[in-house]
Amino acid sequence: MIQNQPQGLERLRAVLYEPPSKAGWMALCQTFDQWPQDQTLEVGVEYAQNLLDAWPDHLRASPRSWLLMRLMPSLHNDQPDPWLPWRLIKHLNLNGLPPRFALSTLLSRRLANWPALQYIQTISARSSGLQDTSLSCLMGSAWLKSLAHLDVGRNRISEQGARAIARAPHIQALRTLDVSITSIGVKGAQHLAHALTMTGIEVLNLSTTGQRPEAARELAAAPNLRALRRLDLSHNSIGDDGAQALVSSPYLSRLEDLRLNRNHIGDLGAVAIAQSPFLKHLKHLNLDGNRIGYDGQRALGKNAHLKAALEHPPPSGTIP
Repeated sequence: MIQNQPQGLERLRAVLYEPPSKAGWMALCQTFDQWPQDQTLEVGVEYAQNLLDAWPDHLRASPRSWLLMRLMPSLHNDQPDPWLPWRLIKHLNLNGLPPRFALSTLLSRRLANWPALQYIQTISARSSGLQDTSLSCLMGSAWLKSLAHLDVGRNRISEQGARAIARAPHIQALRTLDVSITSIGVKGAQHLAHALTMTGIEVLNLSTTGQRPEAARELAAAPNLRALRRLDLSHNSIGDDGAQALVSSPYLSRLEDLRLNRNHIGDLGAVAIAQSPFLKHLKHLNLDGNRIGYDGQRALGKNAHLKAALEHPPPSGTIP
């Protein structure tokens, strides 16, 4: 005789008393997809909320099916989905939305008014169709007080979009920001460097955003960035002047990971990096694809700490 599979609360108990895992999270989401009509959904959500507090936030990502079958269609109909299980989501993954669900100004405005955003700590929206106006709408949401991680890379965002992030009125706890492969430029970096939303930022990705030496000087002079642990400026053009400014900043002395690959840095910049008194915590340094010659390599080779931190140090014996 075939026994009935556990459903509803019984199945939730079985899932939530196992160690946290991606498979367990997907099983939990499927449980709510198939919630029995004779059980109260709110009871199940409250039960899950209490036990999910012990789960890592990165596991609690929005299933693709919930986005494409529930949230995005509801936004199209101007009726943001009130479904209770959205309260369990910590990571809203909007990466690579299909064209019909691209985050237009209209959809972003409706998303900004969605109360379930108050539970979200991470928004990933790479290649999601965001532009300056739609990002401005989203950043104006009153429900973003818990947002800690924001990734809007690979979108058509310029200085205006960076300014919208910098001036977001309700973001209070941003810890990581990724605007890589956008067109925010120097002025966009300036907005971010001095923004109140950045006072607790620990990870900042500005790779491939059109940065020049003056942007590096702005970052170096920003007290708001004193909590920064990882800075990615790869694939820009900060040059020797920019490198010298960054490594001379006491505000950036907590950096553990610095990525300056492909930035037109030469010997002057490399020597400044090697001689900086503010890189004592650095564990990872990428200088690949620059124009560092004999003098720069020699200076880096004399600094045992930085030599160990280099992602691709020269072969043994090639640095004097």
